[in-house]
Amino acid sequence: MNPKVSIIMATFNRANFILETLDSIKKQLFLQWECLIIDDGSTDESFKIVKNYISNDNRFILKKRPKEYSKGLSGARNYGIECAKGDFIIFFDDDDLIPQNNLSTCVNYMTKYNIDFCRYDKKPFRNSPVEIKVKKESKNDICFFNKGDIWKMITGSVPFASCTVMWKKECFDREKFNEELMYAEEWECYCRILLHGFKGISISEVLYYNRKHKGSNTDQFFAKDPLILKSHRKAIFLVIDHLKSKNIFGEEIKKFFVRKAVELNDKKLMIKTLNASKTGRLEKLKYVVGLNLMPILKHIFYLKGQLKRV
Repeated sequence: MNPKVSIIMATFNRANFILETLDSIKKQLFLQWECLIIDDGSTDESFKIVKNYISNDNRFILKKRPKEYSKGLSGARNYGIECAKGDFIIFFDDDDLIPQNNLSTCVNYMTKYNIDFCRYDKKPFRNSPVEIKVKKESKNDICFFNKGDIWKMITGSVPFASCTVMWKKECFDREKFNEELMYAEEWECYCRILLHGFKGISISEVLYYNRKHKGSNTDQFFAKDPLILKSHRKAIFLVIDHLKSKNIFGEEIKKFFVRKAVELNDKKLMIKTLNASKTGRLEKLKYVVGLNLMPILKHIFYLKGQLKRV
């Protein structure tokens, strides 16, 4: 029996978490799946532990990332995409937990509406496994999503995390993850996919539980890891170029990237954003001058705050 869904999981040194994740996959109500576990060069016991765990279940397939694919999430996932045999593709991380109705819910919606993707909500947890509750009768808010809604994904008003979307496999026929990116790689990749005009839905149901812990990419981002921050900035510049090339740069997108430029205190990003949005000369000057004055204004606001405490 050919798998209907290909689960792709990149893994690196997750011996302490990955079996919990695999257990949650094994409990899926939908049975027509394969799980491609792509080891990204683990130096702990991950490979051995996983190999033993999956020995009696041929739906799990353990592979090592070949050298022709770059080290990192993007390279491992791209290799997984090439190996996938399912009609649908979904990405799970090696330290998270998946409710048993994840695959069945997504496949039902994908089939019912004949759409290219199904995006759902996630919920974070720390350390100890959470109690996963599955609603017997779930009434979800359903929003249809097309190319005109791409600004919602870009700005995060409808967040597209790497592990919260099931895709038709054909969505990756022309686009793959950028293997030069270590952070925001899914944001940049999903932008390119949506610009091709694929249509889908966003549902309000929580179908994924993401674990928060030290060592995760998100943790490194908030810890201001320089390599992660560099990748984030590169992804931003790439996304602006993608949107500009399709002449999609509305007011909401402009505001989002202006805020990013202020947040990062990045004059080059500010100018790139204003040029992409075809901002007039006077308005452009106002934004650039405001950005240059931002350190002074922050200092003034800080002093005012100190005076109020006296």
